[in-house]
Amino acid sequence: MIRDIPMKNDAVRIYDPTPNRPKHRWKKNCAGFQPYQGRLVGKCPQDMKLSEAQELIETAIADPHTQFDFDGNPKNLYNVYRGVIYRAIGGDFTNIYHGFPCKNIDDLDESTLQELRTRAMHDGHLKSFEKWVKKHA
Repeated sequence: MIRDIPMKNDAVRIYDPTPNRPKHRWKKNCAGFQPYQGRLVGKCPQDMKLSEAQELIETAIADPHTQFDFDGNPKNLYNVYRGVIYRAIGGDFTNIYHGFPCKNIDDLDESTLQELRTRAMHDGHLKSFEKWVKKHA
């Protein structure tokens, strides 16, 4: 079962763009990965708008195997954009998240993966989604 956890006091999930955080951005209009300090880091497309990032956070699926804080905020969220699976991580005891393309999709719950597949199909990006899953499984 997919859980999109309601927030305490109807709090809204907030995207954290953190100015000057080049770690998850690059100058390409596609998602991908790039070496950074000895490991691969997910990069968001440069043409992704802040409003799109915020919407992805607001509509994201809470990882059913993630930890939750006392206010009901999940640590990890997942969504799909242009067929690419994104993971968002929140800080402890906060509803503020930053997201990036997800490389390790083997960790995803099967019901979460199926919901993401359905969303990709609805948005017309099923072929790209299946390609991403195959490449990163």
